[in-house]
Parts: sequence; C-alpha cells; structure tokens
Amino acid sequence: MSTALRPGRLLALAWGLCLLCVPGRPVAHPLVPADATLSLTDAGADLQLTVGWHAFTAHLPDPEAADAFLEAQLRLAEPERTAWLERLRAHLTPRITVRCDGAAIPLRLTFPVLSTPGQETLPAASVPSLLVEGTAAFTEAPAACGLALDESLGGAILRLRRSGRFADEIRLLGAGEPSPMYPLRAMPEAPSVPAPSFATYVLVGFEHIVPDGLDHVLFVLALFFLGAGLRALAWQVTAFTLAHSATLAAGLLGVARLPPEIIEPAIAASIALVALEDVFARAQTDVSRRRVVVVFLFGLLHGLGFAGALSEAGLPTDDLVRTLLGFNLGVEAGQLAVLLTAALVTMPLRRIAGYDRLVRRPACIAIAATGLYWTVTRIF
Repeated sequence: MSTALRPGRLLALAWGLCLLCVPGRPVAHPLVPADATLSLTDAGADLQLTVGWHAFTAHLPDPEAADAFLEAQLRLAEPERTAWLERLRAHLTPRITVRCDGAAIPLRLTFPVLSTPGQETLPAASVPSLLVEGTAAFTEAPAACGLALDESLGGAILRLRRSGRFADEIRLLGAGEPSPMYPLRAMPEAPSVPAPSFATYVLVGFEHIVPDGLDHVLFVLALFFLGAGLRALAWQVTAFTLAHSATLAAGLLGVARLPPEIIEPAIAASIALVALEDVFARAQTDVSRRRVVVVFLFGLLHGLGFAGALSEAGLPTDDLVRTLLGFNLGVEAGQLAVLLTAALVTMPLRRIAGYDRLVRRPACIAIAATGLYWTVTRIF
C-alpha cells in the first residue's frame, strides 16, 4: 500500500501548520489594556500602572520565548538583577509622561513587586504583568495635568483621582493617545470630561475580532466552511450574534459570569466541535435546527468571553448602552470582514472539481486541530 500523502491530507497538514504558527498565545483575550491610576494634588502626582508583559516581549518570535525571557529575568541574582531593573527603568521613563501646564514632569519610577526579595523563586506565570509606581513633586501647584503613555505600551484604562472629587474619573485611552488635561482643583461648574466616542467602542469591538480574536475568527470560519449556502450561513451567524449579544450584556451587568478557567477552554472546544461536524457534513441547501441550536449555545460562551475582556478593561457602567451597542457593532463588522474575505479567497477555488476534498475538508480539519490544541493548553 502506498505511503504517499493524498492531496487532501497534504493540504490539511498545511492549513494546520499555518494556523498553529500564527503569533500569539493560545488564549482568547491576550491583550488586556494597561491599568493606570493617576492621583493629583497640589503637592505632586502619584501613578500606579499595571502593564502586561506583552508590551516588552512583542519582538520575541513565540509565546514560549516570551515566557523564557521573563523567567530568566525573574531568576537573575544580584548584581545582574539590579542592572536589569535599571535598564527597565531607563526603558520606561521616557515612555510614561505626566504633563502639567504644557511641561513634562519627570517621574521617579519603582517596581515594588520585582524589587521584593524572593521573586527569583517565582514562576513567570505568577507575575503576569508589571506593576510600575511613579512619583513627582511639584515646585508649585499647576493648573492642570494629564497622562501620556507611549504607543508601545498599548491602550489603557485611566482612573483619575483629585483632591475635592468624591469619585474617580475613568477614561479609555487608545494606544499612544494622551489623556485630556485635568484641572487640579474641584470646580463645581467645570465641564465634565467627555466620554469615549461611539466610534471608539466600535473600533474596540472590531479589533477584538480582527486582529486580536483569532479564536472567534476560526469559529466564524467553521460556520462558513459548512458549505451549505448563504441561507444556512445567515441562520448560523444570526443565532451566534443573538447569543453572544445576550451574554455580553448579562456579563457586563453581573447577571451571568464564569471564570476564564472555564470559559477559555469551552470556547476552544466549541471551535473544534463545529469544525469536526463540518468535516463529516455534506454540502446542503439548509441546516438542521440542531445545528442552529448548537451554534446558539456556543455563542453564549463566546459572549461571556467578550464580557470578561470588557470587564477587565474597567469600562464605566453608566455608559453601558452605548458601550454594548458600539462594541457589538464592531464585533459584527469584524465577523463580516472575515466572512467576506473567506468568500473572496475561496470563490475561484470553488470551480475546482475536488474543492470539497482538497479545500473545504482540509480547512475544517485544520481548524478542528487548532481548537483541540487550544483546549488542551488552556486546561493544562
């Protein structure tokens, strides 16, 4: 019996290698915005910034290399450890800026967690992000101050605290976007800081699919590769959209919430199961009710994943309707972009006599293999 690989199996192997080699960790929501708390008084400014390590390891070729890099730094002994902290301080100092009355105020940066003795015994997974504290003293009280973070640190959720203000002000900042200049003194008649625009929420939703949501992209592609026609695809996408919209709202309101340890493996498993069903399905003009129900149930899981990501971002709930509407619109635009791209790419291939055997089934096998791989890695 010949041991040569059939064309279909060879294409399935190629699809799998391409998908598994896509950069990024096997988690659904890897890029959590930085969390910044800026406290302003007449005497000075205090900053607490928590930023993910991805901001420092983006140049490394794969997640394992990034983990190995962090592990090596955490295990440095003196004096190498002190030298590394100094390099880290020199790297961050020009990238974190407090501006007051148009002038940059130098911050003295410290790393309270990394400076604690005994960190060299901790695994990298136990220090998932970097805590940076910065202080600056004012020679005289400024009229207004603001925060600017370098684009390499990504987006940020800014919480502003000022003397005489009862509640924190919260603002979503895009990558490299400076905050407004905030007056230090409480002024009852001062205009409120404008909330993020509707377009900002739409953009966040779109980017959560393209390019950050590879697992959601693969799930939508699994729906597409059933190959049952536009009507069947519309039924599935509609069920998926309604489901994830419902649990996204419920999750942000605190009505329904599950820990990431359950949601992330379940999302990966949903990708594998839908793609595996596609492998054994024949092209047809419609889909069964069972398929639509299954897609709806899996959409509930994906919606809880969306809710978890937005909750970590700390978006204010008083703007919930606009947040949900804009984010959902961005998500649907991202899904539509994926489907249109898939349709354009496969359109000339559908004329091939062996399209089902050479393209559709190998693609589904590759998607299923990726989903199974992510399921295992997210559990263990």
